[in-house]
Amino acid sequence: MRKLVFVPALAVLAIPPSAAAKEISAAKICGVAACVTSTDKAALMRMAESSGPLASPDVPRPSSYYRIRFQVREPGRGVVGSWSQWWVPSGGALAGIGESGSPQWSSLSAAANEFLERRTAGLRPFPKPRLTRVVVGTDVARDPNSYFALFDPSWHVSAESASDWKPVVLTATASNPWSDQAHLRYSPSKELLWRGAEFFEVPKRIAANLERGRSLEAAPPGRSYAWAWVAGAVALASGIGAIVTRRRRSD
Repeated sequence: MRKLVFVPALAVLAIPPSAAAKEISAAKICGVAACVTSTDKAALMRMAESSGPLASPDVPRPSSYYRIRFQVREPGRGVVGSWSQWWVPSGGALAGIGESGSPQWSSLSAAANEFLERRTAGLRPFPKPRLTRVVVGTDVARDPNSYFALFDPSWHVSAESASDWKPVVLTATASNPWSDQAHLRYSPSKELLWRGAEFFEVPKRIAANLERGRSLEAAPPGRSYAWAWVAGAVALASGIGAIVTRRRRSD
C-alpha cells in the first residue's frame, strides 16, 4: 500500500528563514458536487495558525465533511507545494494523513470554522461515509458499516502491546477522514486495537463480536442463550407456583 505523508498546516509556518516568503496562497474546498476556492491569504494563514493537535477523545464521530486542497506559493517560483485535508464541521476539526500513515486530527479556532462555514454556504458536503466491506485477518465481517465503532473516541488508551496483531482492512463508499489509510490491527489475546500510533482497550462486547466477524452492534455471543435460559426458568417457576396454588385451593 502506498504511504501518503500528511503535511500539517502548522508545518508550513515552520520554514527556514531563506524560504520565509512562502505562504498559503489558496484553498480549494470541495463538497459532493462542486468546489469553491478562497484566495484570502490572511484568513488562510490565520486558519493555519489556529490549528493544533486533537486528543483522541475529541475526534468527531463519522458525519458529513468537506475536502480542502491547500496551495503554497513562493514569489518568483509560483506554486511550490500543496496538500489535502478534510474539514468536519460537526467537530470543528481538520484531518489529514499523518506521518504514521493513518488519519491525524487537529482542532480549529471558532473564527476559522466560521470562515469555512461562510465559504461553504450552499455547498453540499460529502455525506456520512458507509463501510461496504471489512476483513479481520482473513475473515470477511458481517454488517461492515457497524465497524465504524472501531473509531469510538471514548475508548481508553493502553500502554500494553501484543504479538498477535490481525489486520483490519476497511472499504468505504468514498474517500473520508476516518477510514482512509486507517492502519488498524486487533489483538485477540489482549483485546487491543492498534489505531494510528496508539493502542486502545476494546470493550468486551465489541471484542467478542470482532473476533467472530459479527456485527459490532450485536449482543455478545451467547448472551441470547443465557437470557433464554433465564426466561425459561422464570416461566417454569411460575408454572409450578400456579399448580401449587391451585392444589392448595382445591384442598
